[in-house]
Amino acid sequence: MAQRILPEDFLWMMGTWTEVNEPKKLEEHWEMINDTTFSGIGRIRGNYGTSILEEMKIFVHPESAELTSKVSGQNEGRNISFNFDSIDHQYALHFSNMQHDFPKKLVYRPMFDTLMEASIEGPMKGEWKSIKQTFV
Repeated sequence: MAQRILPEDFLWMMGTWTEVNEPKKLEEHWEMINDTTFSGIGRIRGNYGTSILEEMKIFVHPESAELTSKVSGQNEGRNISFNFDSIDHQYALHFSNMQHDFPKKLVYRPMFDTLMEASIEGPMKGEWKSIKQTFV
């Protein structure tokens, strides 16, 4: 039986998160659209304005959840879907799409009350890579 996911499991992600090691001010902003839908954007704030890098949505269904991502300049402008896999004992949210080239896995992990770690994983240049970003 699949692990049950509830809209409440995503509430910790809401708000604006700024990447801690990025001088260009990489941000993710998440908000709740309705009882079962969340919207996120990835953006860079710089001296010359703000650029949107990625548009994301999370849809929570009765027995599953899905994260869609549309990255600027990639995948011919299409949304790529990642299915919810699990939520672990640290409330990390795991998504995957093993048919996608890169990434194949996404993980959003709360760290303490004020940090979020986002990681993407998949094959890159013949090796499995994991890229992690920490946000405050």
